[in-house]
Amino acid sequence: MDIAVLADWIATETLIPVHRIAHTWAGLRSFVADEVPVVGFDPNVLNFFWLAGQCGYGIMMEPALSQLAKNLLLDTSTAFPKGTAFDVRSVSPLRVKTGKANLWTHD
Repeated sequence: MDIAVLADWIATETLIPVHRIAHTWAGLRSFVADEVPVVGFDPNVLNFFWLAGQCGYGIMMEPALSQLAKNLLLDTSTAFPKGTAFDVRSVSPLRVKTGKANLWTHD
């Protein structure tokens, strides 16, 4: 039903005709070339914060990634519970090389 409502809205409110819907999916799953999420401030765009590339595992990763994002956004400790080994650089946008058209993919 949501897809039909959106198709009607697009056809009514824009100049884009909607003749048929070829396929649908539950949500966009974004991927990065190395298949590791991206969490942190973009080095090239002022005040742009990435929280993407969860490759369809967003619900399972949400508790840890949202805690990390909160800590980075509030500039607080990025430490996880004692005994957790995690290097925040492994998800930083700084690790992603720019200028590649195929850096981001989705299905």
